[in-house]
Amino acid sequence: MQNGKPNTPAGLDVSDRVELMDIRIIKSAFEQTPEVNRGRKNVDINRKVNLQVDKEKNLLFVVIDFDLKASVEGASSPVITITASFLLVYKLQDFSGLTDESYRSFAEINSVFNAWPYWREFVQNITVRMGLPSLTIPVFRIAKSSDKESNNDTISKKVKSKAVTKKNVEKTKV
Repeated sequence: MQNGKPNTPAGLDVSDRVELMDIRIIKSAFEQTPEVNRGRKNVDINRKVNLQVDKEKNLLFVVIDFDLKASVEGASSPVITITASFLLVYKLQDFSGLTDESYRSFAEINSVFNAWPYWREFVQNITVRMGLPSLTIPVFRIAKSSDKESNNDTISKKVKSKAVTKKNVEKTKV
């Protein structure tokens, strides 16, 4: 039992009380190497979540750092690197009964879910601007809680690998 509710996931108590006030990109970088056109690419996406609670201003700040690296067989380093950090600002009216675990769970699931469409659009747009075929990031999938790695106020997560061809994106590899 959590906060008087049986079997309530930790982040649900926060999600019931928040209002998304702002979401914006605060940092980005991208590059490609000459080997970018050398055939099939493996794409890895990672994310790191940082959060800060400001009870005086009734705000929750979440920064999500997304990192995409595409590599080709035989290359010593990634042929495509795209990173972007998004700031999400939430308003909370009531902090009673909320724990650090509640905030972390909310940030890892809800905040990433809120930012994911912005990340997907950024990657698709920037790959075209880089002169590459449009890359469509898969939809956000919520992982089982045993898959999460957390460390204080930072949460890192690896997204499944994706295969990409020069012509277009293929199905996700499992």
